[in-house]
Amino acid sequence: ILVGWGILEQLGDRLMESGIDGPVFVVTDSNVFPIYGRQAQRALQRSGIEAHFYVIPPGEASKTLSMASEIYQFLVHRRAERRNAIIAIGGGVVGDLAGFVAATFLRGLKFIQVPTSMAAMVDASIGGKTAVNLPQAKNMIGAFYQPQMVLADIKTLTTLGKRELSEGWAEAIKHGFILDADLVTIFEQNAEQLMNLDRDISAEVIRRSMMIKAEVVSHDERETLGRRILLNYGHTIGHALEASTSYDTYMHGEGVSVGMMGAA
Repeated sequence: ILVGWGILEQLGDRLMESGIDGPVFVVTDSNVFPIYGRQAQRALQRSGIEAHFYVIPPGEASKTLSMASEIYQFLVHRRAERRNAIIAIGGGVVGDLAGFVAATFLRGLKFIQVPTSMAAMVDASIGGKTAVNLPQAKNMIGAFYQPQMVLADIKTLTTLGKRELSEGWAEAIKHGFILDADLVTIFEQNAEQLMNLDRDISAEVIRRSMMIKAEVVSHDERETLGRRILLNYGHTIGHALEASTSYDTYMHGEGVSVGMMGAA
């Protein structure tokens, strides 16, 4: 897991270091592609890595089997092979969907997460949960499939609105509530700076939150030992809110915020 400011420029070099020299297949959404998709494309080109992009509509409604099927067809058309990699550039929806495709196409391609939303950085990109939704409930079809790398460029968060930042911080403060009281104190003392994305404080909180998630997952990857379930704090009510409003009313972190209050 790589965390830093402005490190998206290193994407191509980091892939080469890990033995991935292309072609790569990038899944992103139409909000992210014009900004960070193009930036990633240039970073890959500088390293001589051939990249093919598939752009999906933004939002939870894209996390479906039919959208996964469209990406499968794209991969078939582009003659993707098992030695190739899928890169998710975007928020949790992109990461979940691309990860599910990576886990299932040709029985598994290499998978790289490049989260560009707060919620994806501190939560969704780490831990290997990939999935698509059914109309009845969220994340009903999926697989545990760990990314080979997570590259989190905090600078990408500067283009988010206050609502998107707030819903992302909800996942980070959740990690404080379940395992790190000092992290909650940092939130209480620096709320305004965090909402303004103060460079130093934000980096510290994001790193700390990602470390908590990674440590929990390392001890209970498949949520069978009673530890990883802690990470679901607030998610029972949160997922119900999302599903009952057809995934287009509440952002994930907003649902989790309501869910944490309900559980508390």
